[in-house]
Amino acid sequence: LLCDPHDSHLKLYFKPVADEVSGVYLFADAIERHPIFSGVSKENRCIIFADTTALKRYGKLAHILNIGTGFIDKDRPDNTENPHIKRLVGDVEGKTVLLVDDEILTGSTSFKDSDSIYEGGALQVGACAIHPILEDKRVYQEAGSREQGIPALMERFEKSRISSFLVGNTVPITKKLPHSTKFSIVRMEKFIA
Repeated sequence: LLCDPHDSHLKLYFKPVADEVSGVYLFADAIERHPIFSGVSKENRCIIFADTTALKRYGKLAHILNIGTGFIDKDRPDNTENPHIKRLVGDVEGKTVLLVDDEILTGSTSFKDSDSIYEGGALQVGACAIHPILEDKRVYQEAGSREQGIPALMERFEKSRISSFLVGNTVPITKKLPHSTKFSIVRMEKFIA
């Protein structure tokens, strides 16, 4: 089983072909109960998808939760973690926004996305990703090793303007969590079982 693969074509690399399942409904439930939306009316809530791919993949979230939506229009001239933001599509003025993507790698893209959302007038921005990769080779090299670099990497998330991160546990992250107070976990084991 593949849970929300980054690319649906991945299932074709398995013999026999892998089955694909989605944690969208688990995340919809977790988002509904997430503290970021506590006391915020539905009219003042918004989901912004990190790009059009995230919108296609997870657009169902906005329908399930019955809240406003938008996306960040981006150009990706190469395969780096440095896309160019063209514009924010959607109204975030005076709203509490949840930024949704399938994964968070180094955090750099999420941080830039949140800056764009705040520039649009949002009051608060949280982030949601099914796969919290949370890895940065550059930070690890500067620290001398991966183990020494994990606190430095997680400090970037802690100091970011993003108020909270709602993530799945589809990849091992338990060694990273003690270094940040901003992460809430949606446990996927029973769903996958």
